[in-house]
Amino acid sequence: MRFDDLFADLEAYAAAQAQRELWDEAQELTRAERGRLELGDRLLAHARWRLRLAGGHACAGTLARVEADCVLVATPAQQWCVRLGAVRAAIAEGPEGAAPHGFPQGTGAESGNGVERGGLSLRAALRRASRHRPLVKALVDDGSTHAARLVQVGQDHAELRGDEGTVLLALAGVSAWILDPLTGGLPG
Repeated sequence: MRFDDLFADLEAYAAAQAQRELWDEAQELTRAERGRLELGDRLLAHARWRLRLAGGHACAGTLARVEADCVLVATPAQQWCVRLGAVRAAIAEGPEGAAPHGFPQGTGAESGNGVERGGLSLRAALRRASRHRPLVKALVDDGSTHAARLVQVGQDHAELRGDEGTVLLALAGVSAWILDPLTGGLPG
């Protein structure tokens, strides 16, 4: 009888040890998977965000698309194209939801909340928008802003024309581009 109890205890101990090892392995795999996530991938978890950007700028709205190096965010009156490298903090707001109207949906991996992951670059998105010469507001990393028409996008810069005359801005130095959807929205 004592041997039966001893074997039962050993079997229970071995089963508990196997469960613990399985749990530890699952935790390690989860940490490794999360370690591969980029900011854009992580933003797909929620539909609404408050973003703090370089230069002290801020944006709050509904995430419409996550692209290769930027995110498209909709507010009630504007469309924002935010350079991922300019995001200093992202604070999730509210429950998950669907992408807003006003942003065309293209190809890409879709999250559970309807937000798509695409491969369009910031330069390509701005280049498409520039066909319509929209009024934009460029929020520069140094805290300044430039409001003018987006007339051309080069390899590493954008050309604006407005009251200041011609302004060339390095794409890497602009935190976000704000467009009025009525004058020329961002492509999807």
